[in-house]
Amino acid sequence: HNRDDHSKNFSFLMDKTGEWKVSPAYDLTFSFGPRGEQSNMVMGEGKNPTIDHLIKLGEDSKIPKEKVDNIIDKTRAALSQCKVLAENQGVFKQNIRLINQRINA
Repeated sequence: HNRDDHSKNFSFLMDKTGEWKVSPAYDLTFSFGPRGEQSNMVMGEGKNPTIDHLIKLGEDSKIPKEKVDNIIDKTRAALSQCKVLAENQGVFKQNIRLINQRINA
């Protein structure tokens, strides 16, 4: 199991005006935690964070609702390709099944 916290990589970027913004996600790795817990809690939920948790996080972080919705839509689109990409990269079938079960949970 990958327990080196790569699934938690995030950063902030400063623009030319000195304003900080969350960077795009990077270096993400599937990491199934003990008892089904996620590596990161989302609004206090570690086992089964939902879209509502993500929307609330966006609100609390003062991210415009349209941007939150766009990020969620882009993430869903990327995840819909996960199985094909994993197969193309030679990921073992049992690992692909496990990952897809967790993504679709």
